[in-house]
Parts: sequence; C-alpha cells; structure tokens
Amino acid sequence: DLAALRRAQDGVDQLDRQATQAAREMATNAEELAGSIKATKRGLEAEIGELRQTAEAQAQHALSSQLALRQDQDDRCDRLDERLHTVAAELRQEATEAAARAAAATAAAEDQAKELHQVVTGKCSQLEQKGGAAAAAVEELQHRVGRLATLQQGQGDSPGGGVKGA
Repeated sequence: DLAALRRAQDGVDQLDRQATQAAREMATNAEELAGSIKATKRGLEAEIGELRQTAEAQAQHALSSQLALRQDQDDRCDRLDERLHTVAAELRQEATEAAARAAAATAAAEDQAKELHQVVTGKCSQLEQKGGAAAAAVEELQHRVGRLATLQQGQGDSPGGGVKGA
C-alpha cells in the first residue's frame, strides 16, 4: 500500500512538477507575448503619431497652398478690376474726344455748306444777271437786225439810196 501510495505520490509530484513547469512556460510565454504586444502597441502608437504629424503637416501645407492660391486669385482679380476701370476710363475719354471731334467736324461741315451755298447763290445771281443782260443784248440785237432789215427793204424801194442816220 505504501508502495502504491508512494507511486501515487510520485505520480502527483511528477504531475505537480509538470504543471509547475507548464505554468512557468505559460507565464514566460505570456510575459513574452505581453512584451511583444507592448512593443507592437508602442510601435503602432509611434506610427500613429508620425502619421498624425504627417497628416497635420500635409493639412497645414494644403491650407497654406490654398490660402496662397486664394491670395493670388484675389490679387489677380484686383489687378484685372483696376485694369478694367482704367480701360473703361480710357474708352470714355476716347469717346468724349471722338464726340468733340465729330461735333467740330459737323460744325465745320455746316459752315462749309453755308459758305458753299452763299457762293453758289452768288454765282447763280451773277449768272441770272448776266443771263438777263445777255437776253437784253439779244433783244437789242434782234431789234437792230429788224430795223436794219426794214431799212434795207426801204432802200430797195428808193432810187439813189443811202440811208440817213443809219
């Protein structure tokens, strides 16, 4: 019985040693696993921190780029607006000057037309006077020709003939 008890005790001791050994191995494995998990966690936290910093830097860069682009667009718009106002003022000035030149040209043309009308009217009047004088001269010539013809007929009737006063 004692031998069986001893064998049983030896079996229990061996099981106890195996259990203790297994527990130690499990504890060692658990510690190694915990260390590995902690290292992995630290590595992941470091990566997350780096990713955050990178994302923040990229966001800051993107924001700065966007602000710079917006400022550039605003500056361009301001320059274009200034140029538009300048061109509009220049066009208004040119239009005013063109209107003044057109008014002056119109006035000059009207003055020339009046002068030309006066000249033409004067020439027409002169021509009418000359035409009247020519018509009177023609009438006078016709009258003289008629008298001459009358005198010539009368000469043919009278012998000796000279014309007195002709």
